Amino acid sequence: EYSKELSLEIFRLGCDKINFKILKMALNRPISIKDIKNEFSLTSMPANRRINQLVKVGLIKREYKKTKIISTKLTQIFIKVIDYIQNVIVKEIDVKTQIVFK
Repeated sequence: EYSKELSLEIFRLGCDKINFKILKMALNRPISIKDIKNEFSLTSMPANRRINQLVKVGLIKREYKKTKIISTKLTQIFIKVIDYIQNVIVKEIDVKTQIVFK
């Protein structure tokens, strides 16, 4: 039951539009709170709240005296799952579109 709740929480937080962009930003290089604040026009408190939520579920972690935000293995897996779902949806929409217009 706990793993189910955690999985749902990971998807809830990770699929938030801004949070997902943060995950993508952190995927290839360490980022800072300043990067997040600048990219999304956030003040420190909302930016840190988002980071802390993502850290809590393991989607990212803080390093270097908490100044750098880096991806985790879970970040990589989560983004791959979302990309897979997106591809399936695109294919499904394409198939249905072809059927409707025949």
